[in-house]
Amino acid sequence: MILYSTNHQSPDVLLEEAVFRGLPQDNGLYMPYEISELPQSFFDNIQNLSLTEIAFEVSKALIGNDIPETIFER
Repeated sequence: MILYSTNHQSPDVLLEEAVFRGLPQDNGLYMPYEISELPQSFFDNIQNLSLTEIAFEVSKALIGNDIPETIFER
């Protein structure tokens, strides 16, 4: 996942670097260029999901393959 600064004055970074930096040097916020869309089935069944299950599904959409799913399943 490649992230950019909302102030557009810092270079793009990978997720790992953004996590360690916290904020870009230009004091913007790191944002991903792309966020995967959650499937309609997620919204159709959200009332049946626990907060943990909702967080897991949203995390997968935001982070993609940069962190293995097994890390979030703990």
